Amino acid sequence: MSAVASGLIRRHAGLWLSDRWYRLAWVIWPQTAALLLAGWFMLGPPTGGQANVPWAKPATPPTLSDGQTYDLRNQAKTDPQMLARLQQIANSGDAAAEFALGTLYDPEYNFGKLTPANVNTAMSWYQKAAEQGQALAQQNLGWKYYEGKWVPADNAKALLWFKKAAEQGNAVAQRYMGLMNEEGRGIPVNKTFALQWFQRAADQGDVIGQVRVGDAYWFGTGYNKNERESLSWFRKAAAQGNAYAQMSVGEALFYGIGGEHNDNRAFNFFQQSADNGNARGQFDLGMAYDQGRGTAVDPQKAFEWYKKGAENGNAHAQNGLGLAYANGRGVNRDIAAARFWLQKAALNGDANAARNLRALH
Repeated sequence: MSAVASGLIRRHAGLWLSDRWYRLAWVIWPQTAALLLAGWFMLGPPTGGQANVPWAKPATPPTLSDGQTYDLRNQAKTDPQMLARLQQIANSGDAAAEFALGTLYDPEYNFGKLTPANVNTAMSWYQKAAEQGQALAQQNLGWKYYEGKWVPADNAKALLWFKKAAEQGNAVAQRYMGLMNEEGRGIPVNKTFALQWFQRAADQGDVIGQVRVGDAYWFGTGYNKNERESLSWFRKAAAQGNAYAQMSVGEALFYGIGGEHNDNRAFNFFQQSADNGNARGQFDLGMAYDQGRGTAVDPQKAFEWYKKGAENGNAHAQNGLGLAYANGRGVNRDIAAARFWLQKAALNGDANAARNLRALH
């Protein structure tokens, strides 16, 4: 052994006996070094140097964003190269691409010009995406089983997929969870659960959810009756073009329910509702023209809107139409036509129609 080595050993022995920190360092540093080395192997080298290391696994290409997948799907409707690319991405297991490809085969949409409508193919792609948690695919599977148009109706499967999507915050699925609880489809009728689901959908802007919540406050079913709160939900739905909500807001303004009486605004809502095909809105609009509220008196337009509402099954409009024929108001007097429509209105539950029918001569 060399003199240098002997000197180092003697120095080490002296420090070991006299310095406790020296002893502690010799215990700790080998353990620390081992942990660092193990961590390096477990976690891998820094990603910044991966490209320079020949044995590193190539990085997985990034998944397309939802917007990019949507754009690719739209291009794939008519572009064979884009369709091939979408199929390639879907075949790799990308859930968004699987859903997008399903929509191209879905006969409900009839999107694809290059892909023949095939509900089984669409359902297969939806299933793949849904099993990975893709909420829109879950929603579409639920809808197919709920509707029973393209595949046999299956309430249990509809409920399964709607619930999965709804629990992820999908508003349409939340609406259908409300409907299934309300209708007792696949589960016992439960109005409380139905309203809870409608409320969740409404909070996200779903128009049917907003209407159902509005009705709950209006009629006091599930919530304490509150006309102002009801109207706040009806206004939201009306702003989205819902004809029933437009009629409801119009009637509140017309009759001064909920704190505001405004014939002009009521007339505007009646016009919107009537134009959107709501039979009661058509009756209300006819009544506004008949009485000259919110607009000039116009018996001919009143007759026209009563007729539309009557033909769409509204009993009040049928009564109004019968009276128009009976009195020759806005139309030539026709007792036979008056009797026909008054009888129809009475059978449909209009309380005034029976009295008007008795007074007819």
